[in-house]
Amino acid sequence: MQGFGFDTLALLTAVGFAGPLLASLPRLRIPVIIGELIAGLVVGKTGFGVADVANPTFQIFAHIGFAPVMFVVGGATSRWA
Repeated sequence: MQGFGFDTLALLTAVGFAGPLLASLPRLRIPVIIGELIAGLVVGKTGFGVADVANPTFQIFAHIGFAPVMFVVGGATSRWA
């Protein structure tokens, strides 16, 4: 996958929707962010390797997506302190 084409956009959209879909299952009772992390692990380098980690588009989205994860972690730990 070179550049930001339709296949890159479709993959990002599918992973983005996977988090809320996993969180919508009442038996699992997991937060959306955990569902998105699981979907990213499955699609990324540690899973099936569908996403090219050298692609600059994915690197930018990985850096942008790291911020909300840190906000969620920071908010959860501040309630326990």
